[in-house]
Amino acid sequence: MECNMNYRFLSLGLFLLSSCSVDITPKAVGGSKSDGTVTLGYEYGQFDRPNVDMAAAQASAERRCIAWGYKHAEPFDAADNVCEQRNLYGTCTHTRVNIRYQCVN
Repeated sequence: MECNMNYRFLSLGLFLLSSCSVDITPKAVGGSKSDGTVTLGYEYGQFDRPNVDMAAAQASAERRCIAWGYKHAEPFDAADNVCEQRNLYGTCTHTRVNIRYQCVN
């Protein structure tokens, strides 16, 4: 009985520590009308597996660019990933991601 109970606690602990899929919609965090750039961003924790809605991000960037008089928004090739917090072992526990878009005519 004791072994069975230990197995249950171990299973529960592993379940709680396993990564969780998190649905994320990037939000506007910056931009420049004169430069024609829009920056969207999101954050996630160490055990999160971000499921990023890139279609919603594209639509948001498009709306901002159109409001500024541009016709379209194109994402830059790479996103900026920045570790915001590390634990005592140097493992990143909180990450911020910025996605930049160029407004074009």
